[in-house]
Amino acid sequence: MQGSAIVVGDARKINLSVSSFQRMILEGSLYVDKTRLIENFLNVTSSVQLVVRQRRLGKSLNMDMLRCFLTDKEDLRHLFKGLYIESSPVWNDANSAPVFYFDLKRLRPETYRQKIHDMICDYIESYCAESDMSRDAVRYVNDGNYDDTDGLLHLTESVYRATGKRSYLLIDEYDKMLMENYNTDKYNEIRAFETDLLSSGLKGNHYLEKALMTGVMRISHESMLSGLNNIVTFDVFRDKVYTDDYGLTDTEMETLSKIADFNVDDTKAWYNGIKIGGRAIYNIYSVMSYICHKQLECYWGKSGTMDMKWLSP
Repeated sequence: MQGSAIVVGDARKINLSVSSFQRMILEGSLYVDKTRLIENFLNVTSSVQLVVRQRRLGKSLNMDMLRCFLTDKEDLRHLFKGLYIESSPVWNDANSAPVFYFDLKRLRPETYRQKIHDMICDYIESYCAESDMSRDAVRYVNDGNYDDTDGLLHLTESVYRATGKRSYLLIDEYDKMLMENYNTDKYNEIRAFETDLLSSGLKGNHYLEKALMTGVMRISHESMLSGLNNIVTFDVFRDKVYTDDYGLTDTEMETLSKIADFNVDDTKAWYNGIKIGGRAIYNIYSVMSYICHKQLECYWGKSGTMDMKWLSP
């Protein structure tokens, strides 16, 4: 990040369990400004983008931040007061479009089709009267056909009919359920369903403005969406756009050390997890856990097996 880092909130309020941007800001929790991501997302030409990062680098919080900025369902521009994006050329895009956020990391193999169907139906009904929907969308909502993989297409088309606006789709951790079921009998079924669902919603969809997906695996590794020729992948090896948007940079670590009063060199040595473009990126979950507990430990490793809880001094 160029220049000084922007950090808001109270260093005594560390929120480790909630990925709600609105809640972080309104409750005054310590927050490192990552709103430049919004500008990067809107300025990238590709209509479908995949950001690949390891766990606990702030993917879900960033996704919700993007939703809060773009959504026309509720004016949340006040949440961004004093943050980078307020003075960005893309500020006029705030509060301007339908945005639909799908959190796939909480899905289970027994119920994932129904959960996805229910999310899509709720979104359709929040924007559309039945007269706005295509006949296929009406059947999708009324018949409860959980096997229909055109749900995202039905959603964006119906919303376009109702509002005249193309939609943004935000799909968080597309690969979590695949990884958790890799060695089970459900894997091939889940993979086929996700492939058809995402291909239908993202490839050649004239009602889509843009889409952002996150995960820890590249799509090419998973052999998914091989025909999706409009996707650009940003991973730790070749990302020159979102380099500073996930995890903490050196500049942000220096700023945090002054606010929270910790030894920055020791902390960097513990939590320097990856390098992107030759620059160190520090694990944001681990650093915030250290600020909270005042003890250097392997918080990232423990977070994979223990239940997350609300942590505060």
